[in-house]
Amino acid sequence: MISFDEALQIVVDNSAREMPAETVPLVLASGRVLAQPIIASENIPAEDNSAMDGYAVRADDLATASATSLVQLKVVDESSAGSTASAHVGIGEAIRIMTGGLVPEGAD
Repeated sequence: MISFDEALQIVVDNSAREMPAETVPLVLASGRVLAQPIIASENIPAEDNSAMDGYAVRADDLATASATSLVQLKVVDESSAGSTASAHVGIGEAIRIMTGGLVPEGAD
């Protein structure tokens, strides 16, 4: 068996080396790494949207939660994709949120 340091050196010795930058058409860029950052001119999506169904909550409300110390939150609203409701998550509250729904103020 080899030592950790020897194993690490083998990995480093056989790792990919830095390659020179090259320009390729976008359709051929899949699987490649950017040579420099690209900064978007605007945020896409423009709003903070949920990536999945769930509940928008405040982390402080769940800080004491555990398998033996349950926390109950009151579901006060719902946010679905395309809705324009501007709900706010208050202390002890949760908002049901669908994929694509706006993340309400106060949720973290």
